[in-house]
Amino acid sequence: GRAPSLPPEVMPDWRPTHLFKKVIPRLREAGVPPEKIDTMLVENPRRYFAEAGTTRC
Repeated sequence: GRAPSLPPEVMPDWRPTHLFKKVIPRLREAGVPPEKIDTMLVENPRRYFAEAGTTRC
């Protein structure tokens, strides 16, 4: 992925794999149901990009 535009001090843990290695496991440990994680990572982006294709300027 593209390097973040913020300085490393602001995002010390940022890596392209951060979401999958840190965030998702922590969500699971916190008891977030798999369906909610799927909604955040699959359904919401799908809906966002589908709607983005229908907006007209």
